[in-house]
Parts: sequence; C-alpha cells; structure tokens
Amino acid sequence: MKKIIPFILIVFFVSCKNTKTEEKSVEKPKVTIPKAVSSIENSMVKQGLVLVKSIDSTILVEMKYSTTDNFMDADVYGDFDAAYLQPKAAEMLKKSNRSCIGSKTLFSEQ
Repeated sequence: MKKIIPFILIVFFVSCKNTKTEEKSVEKPKVTIPKAVSSIENSMVKQGLVLVKSIDSTILVEMKYSTTDNFMDADVYGDFDAAYLQPKAAEMLKKSNRSCIGSKTLFSEQ
C-alpha cells in the first residue's frame, strides 16, 4: 500500500499539469447593433446578442409567440417582436441566407 500511494500522487500531479492549448482565432463578425427600443431589447444587447434584421434585412423573421397565431392562441411576448441571436450565429445565418438567395432555394423570396 505504501508503494502505491506515491505512484498515485505522481500520476495525479502529472495529470493536473497546466498545459496551454492553442485556441483557433475566430474572427468576430462585423455587425452593427442598432439602438434598442425596450428594456427587453436593451437587456439582449447588453448580453451581446444581435438583432437579426440588423445583419441582413432580407431575412424573414416570424415570431409565432408574438402573435395569437400559435397553439396557445395568445400573444406571449406582447409588443416584443424582434429576433436576436449570438453574433456568430447571426453571421452564419447571414451567410446561409445569402447562399439561399443566390441559389433561389425554398427559403428566398421569389
């Protein structure tokens, strides 16, 4: 037992060694954040979220729970009817939308 404890301690300390991992540098998307209107929107902007319409005005947004046309038959969000995303996701959505518009797929306006 006395021989095993030093071995376990050595393995423990070696496995806990601080190793630096290289992180790939991800270019932050260049989006402008418009002035928020409501306190909810202010909160979303403070959290770093991006208004979808600000990155690409051709993206069609439908907030089902901001209308009465949903399974609850109620407007859950009240006056809030804007879609916000994380900046990276917003930039990816923009690229995807541009690709769809270019290929005239189901998702682009006709």
